[in-house]
Amino acid sequence: MTHRSAGRIAAIAAYAGGFVGFLLIWWGGSYLIGPTVLPPPRPVLAYLAEPGVMARFFAQLGRTVGRGLAGFALAWIVAVPSGFLMGRRRTAERLGFFPLLLLQSAPPIFWVTPLVLWFGTQGSVPQVVAFLVSLPLLTIHTLSAIRHIPDYEYDVFAIYAPRRLVVARELYLPHLLPALKSNVHLGFLISVKAAMLAEWFAAQDGFGQTIRVHYQFFAMREFVGWALMFLIVVGLISLGIEFLMRRFLPSTWSTLGSGGGEAERADRAEQGNEATAASSSRPASESERAHLRVRDLAFGFGPTPLFEGLSFDVSSDRPTVLYGPSGCGKTTLLRCVAGLIAPWRGSVDASGRVGLVFQDDALLAHRDALGNVLLPAMPRFDDADVDRAAGYLDLWGLSGSADKLPSQLSGGMRKRLAMARAWFLGPSVLLLDEPFVNLDREARAALWDLLFVRVAEARIATLIVTHYPDELAGRDVERLPWADFARGPAEAGR
Repeated sequence: MTHRSAGRIAAIAAYAGGFVGFLLIWWGGSYLIGPTVLPPPRPVLAYLAEPGVMARFFAQLGRTVGRGLAGFALAWIVAVPSGFLMGRRRTAERLGFFPLLLLQSAPPIFWVTPLVLWFGTQGSVPQVVAFLVSLPLLTIHTLSAIRHIPDYEYDVFAIYAPRRLVVARELYLPHLLPALKSNVHLGFLISVKAAMLAEWFAAQDGFGQTIRVHYQFFAMREFVGWALMFLIVVGLISLGIEFLMRRFLPSTWSTLGSGGGEAERADRAEQGNEATAASSSRPASESERAHLRVRDLAFGFGPTPLFEGLSFDVSSDRPTVLYGPSGCGKTTLLRCVAGLIAPWRGSVDASGRVGLVFQDDALLAHRDALGNVLLPAMPRFDDADVDRAAGYLDLWGLSGSADKLPSQLSGGMRKRLAMARAWFLGPSVLLLDEPFVNLDREARAALWDLLFVRVAEARIATLIVTHYPDELAGRDVERLPWADFARGPAEAGR
């Protein structure tokens, strides 16, 4: 017997043991409370086996599920865009706060009486109650998912893929997916239960109305039998929803699917190396030489300037290293240069595309390494793009890692992956914000060596921000101390 078979047998035995335990608890409860209040399993199961009982059960439950589904679908249509808007706009969140608070706090029974007076017992009360109960849940889940997207991820897409379709599919959807799964699973079940409760008070058919009749006539055998079947069927629906979501809504996406394997990826890397080697080592002419010119740049938060009168040049002849104390504005400067935030005044002149390597890598957790490199080519990329991306992975020492997720890579490998993505963008100007932070000294030294080789090959104008300029001692770089050229609040009035 294999280990997997033994595991399956153990799992089946555990489930069977749980079912037997449930029957024993049921029987014991009936013995303690009395069979009049809680009938034991045998008469209840005998009732369910009577002709026509199950047909009536599924007919009434079908009506209830249909009503719950209708209310849930309407709530989904309203809640997902509303939650998205509230997550992105504080004004929308403030406008929706009080209505959401009321809907979330009110039990379903609060809605039944006014709705019965409006619709009557033959109207759409169960559907409306299901809608009102599930709406705040779906809205809050969506709002929370959007609100928890880190700001730097928006910056990643502004630099590497500023296209709405890519932002929707690669930024919003992966963050929304857990909330959407929870919405489908919990929201649908809550809607069905809310519809059943509404039927108890305000319907002439449906599962809730049938249960109420059994209760009113103290037909406890029938009541317990229908309740038992409801729990079993709804539980099976819950398991089915969970299975379908795992099957069709995976949390991670493979760029090339399951085909190909290592041999195909190796071939692609070899094909891509020819193009990447040629492009990365080709020297730029004088007219093509990359440059970055910053003149009289100023920026601040509120009325207080963070820096003023900031001017400097960066060329492709050698990298420029900007260093200064923490909090002085170095990262904010890079964001101004990259066009992520608008400066108060001043100008930024870059000779071509500007790439930015973030301090915390800012990789797509749901995409494999190849997919991360291909981000600038999304939403549609061809075989040539894939070959080139595979070549850049190899160029940065990640051959054989194309199908690995960022969570499966070491810290140094994630830094290399961020570099490969920047190289795929093809920037003329490259900004690096503490690119090798959180690595040990030996790993940082190896990556610095590789970076300077690649920058020299590609003739990219490179601006490096770091707290530790001593690590770059002895290298051919232009040093730019923050205190030598930036005027902050203390100097602003001079």
